[in-house]
Amino acid sequence: MKLTLWKPAEDINLLDEFDWFVPQIFKRTDNLLKQEGWNWSPTADVVEKEDLYEIRTELPGVKREEIQVTFNDGILSIKGERKHSEEKKKKNEYLYKEIFEGVFERNFRFSEIIQEDKISAEYKNGVLTVMIPKSEQAKPHSVDIK
Repeated sequence: MKLTLWKPAEDINLLDEFDWFVPQIFKRTDNLLKQEGWNWSPTADVVEKEDLYEIRTELPGVKREEIQVTFNDGILSIKGERKHSEEKKKKNEYLYKEIFEGVFERNFRFSEIIQEDKISAEYKNGVLTVMIPKSEQAKPHSVDIK
């Protein structure tokens, strides 16, 4: 019987392993995104000012008419849908796809009393800005010391 030294590293071709591994990652990501019911969540900034709250939400590629802003029971909801070209989907032109599409919803709860009837929103350059005025009771005020 002849003994030979086994060198496992020589049996592994790292480039072949890498070439196999990387596409597997993209397949898993792609499959996850293609699952029915997958929703995306747009980014948002919430700023508190002295007299109001301001919520800025990035919604590039979303049409104004696809956005709905509601306030009910202390919760501000921003809902909508981003759609991409059906033509590109049919032609299967995507080699790699990271831009989310589909239905989204963001909810923001307010514990303070606000002026519901004075909530306003503006949509410009793919950014939705919602202004939520505080009520007079919620605004900071100074107390006289006697």
